[in-house]
Amino acid sequence: ILKGMTGLKQLAKLLTELTYNALFYALETITSFTDKALDSLNDEGKGIIRLIVTELEKTGNWQHSNIEMILREVSDREGIKLGNLMAPLRAAITGSHNSPSMFEAMEILGKDETLKRLKAFG
Repeated sequence: ILKGMTGLKQLAKLLTELTYNALFYALETITSFTDKALDSLNDEGKGIIRLIVTELEKTGNWQHSNIEMILREVSDREGIKLGNLMAPLRAAITGSHNSPSMFEAMEILGKDETLKRLKAFG
């Protein structure tokens, strides 16, 4: 949680918001989802997750800048706007449609945890 605090503070106006937004770092399994997050975990979103998992499994460099580069390359190659690509990832990883930088969050969670959360939906 401490590693993600900079991004978390940017999202929160109240301490309760900060606490809620930080939960995904501490939870072993995401069990609660916002309605918008659930909407992005439809068949198309699950297909995007499978595509991303395949690409992310190949990388040994789990730094946020490299994760961002990979996701932008997939976005360009597949003709999917980055925001549309990130929505199902954000939902699967955080349970929300709103979060700090996913590139940074994925780095903080680590490769194994990130892929575990994504594979639960992909």
